[in-house]
Amino acid sequence: MSLSPPPVARPLALPMIRLRLAVIATLVLLLIGFVSIVWTPYPVDQLDALAQAQAPSASHLLGTDALGRDTLSMAMKGILTSFVVSAVAAAIGLFIGIPLAVAAARWGLVAERLLIGGAGLFLSFSALGIAALLTAHFGPSALNAMLAVGLFNIAVVARQTREDLRAFQGRDYLAASRLSGLAGWELARRHVLPSLLPLLGATATAQLAHGVLLEAGLGYLGLASQPPGSSLGLMLRDAQSVMLFEPLPMLVPGAALLLIVVALQVVARGLRQEVKHAA
Repeated sequence: MSLSPPPVARPLALPMIRLRLAVIATLVLLLIGFVSIVWTPYPVDQLDALAQAQAPSASHLLGTDALGRDTLSMAMKGILTSFVVSAVAAAIGLFIGIPLAVAAARWGLVAERLLIGGAGLFLSFSALGIAALLTAHFGPSALNAMLAVGLFNIAVVARQTREDLRAFQGRDYLAASRLSGLAGWELARRHVLPSLLPLLGATATAQLAHGVLLEAGLGYLGLASQPPGSSLGLMLRDAQSVMLFEPLPMLVPGAALLLIVVALQVVARGLRQEVKHAA
């Protein structure tokens, strides 16, 4: 009887490791944001004229900003705002963009051309332009940021979903389903949409990342959340006055913004790669 060495476990592929690390980072950031709903080290609207632009200390772990507000507390609330605004905006894009793409695929070439042309025309107007129009009528707010990014997402999601639908055209199981009598919305509900779910998840995750960036940009320009609320973009704008002698009020929201966007983008790319490998 020959003794053979025990099988050696194959190491995880680098893309899978990156995907898992990105998922963990996203969940940790989400947890930080949700914790801020019930607890922050200091109230975000608490101003302290005697503690303006202070360095990290035992009482303020990440220091304070130019108005004496605790940087850690502001960052926690800012992370929550980023996720909420981007999640609502992504939901708007998904719930309107996906049906538009499915309808265009159902109604034929003319509808597809109208969809692609309309999406391209709409994408020529940036979320910043849409937010500026909303702000001119209703004033700056987080709600306007949600609507602006959400309307922008509709065109992005509709175009991406239509491209994903093209990959399923001509599949044998769809032809067999048509021969069995399935057609239209019933065919889409039973076979097309379930196969699209992983790709839709990747699209939604990518739109979350884009939404976080757009919300930060709108906040920086004063078109989104307003004081006493907090957002990462608003923190970056307020930190400009003290960045030369106290950089943490700018570095903290900048690092949080970078980590959120990179983690979400890695997750979105990883999901698409997993779908391609499975196919």
